[in-house]
Amino acid sequence: MASRDCCYHCEPPEGRTVSADTVTWKDRLRSAIVLRGPRQRFAAWHRASTFNRAMEAYQRNPDAALDEGDRLLERLVYGWGNAAYVSETAYLRAALSATRAAEGPVLDCGSGLSTVLTGVMAQHYDNTVFSLEDQPVWAARSREVLDRFGLRAVHLDVHPLRDYGEFDWYDPDLAVMPEQFHVVLCDGPHGRTRGGRYGCLPVMRERLAPGCHIIIDDAEREAEREIARRWSEQLGVEHQVHGGAKPFIELRVPDRVGVSAVRVSAQSPGE
Repeated sequence: MASRDCCYHCEPPEGRTVSADTVTWKDRLRSAIVLRGPRQRFAAWHRASTFNRAMEAYQRNPDAALDEGDRLLERLVYGWGNAAYVSETAYLRAALSATRAAEGPVLDCGSGLSTVLTGVMAQHYDNTVFSLEDQPVWAARSREVLDRFGLRAVHLDVHPLRDYGEFDWYDPDLAVMPEQFHVVLCDGPHGRTRGGRYGCLPVMRERLAPGCHIIIDDAEREAEREIARRWSEQLGVEHQVHGGAKPFIELRVPDRVGVSAVRVSAQSPGE
């Protein structure tokens, strides 16, 4: 998931389990500032300063980020921590556009910069975002930024991935979620997950509103393209690939679902 909002990152370190109790984003930033040389310290300070200023501007006018001639979104990506993707903002722009147009709640699969930015857009337009995350360290970073900028429109749901038999996916707390989502942003879980991002449709199908707009990041990877083909077949719809070096995929849930739509039991395997 190389662009998980340009900072999560394809996957957690091999063989390592992270915990919000042992390491936080603040800890990482503090360590970077203390241990690195003057050039690295200045770069870290510059990114943080750029992000804070850009966020203040974005909160004043979220729609500015949708203007391709405006550099606001690029500044936010750079400030978040991955300058390599400054020029590849197509997915984020599509996610924000879909959030602005949404007639109801947004489901964000994988927390990160998109969580923060869609949270600003949703709050501006009196909507809500439910973000699913399985890695506490990345959830901690998102939560710290959400709290710092007063973003109450985002509900962050953090649980380990669950075994659904044929695939692993998030274990959402359905009891506190809305009955229907109108936008789904698929930028997680990480790339080594068994089944990848496929589980979103079978697990959440009953919660996807007719016409729900689904956007899948990292479409340069064959795994994501295969997932899009399977979902398209199951839903009876077409999907489109957009973007350049970092493409993304879009498809919509039909107004009326045929018999091929998938279902998943609410019970865990073996129960």
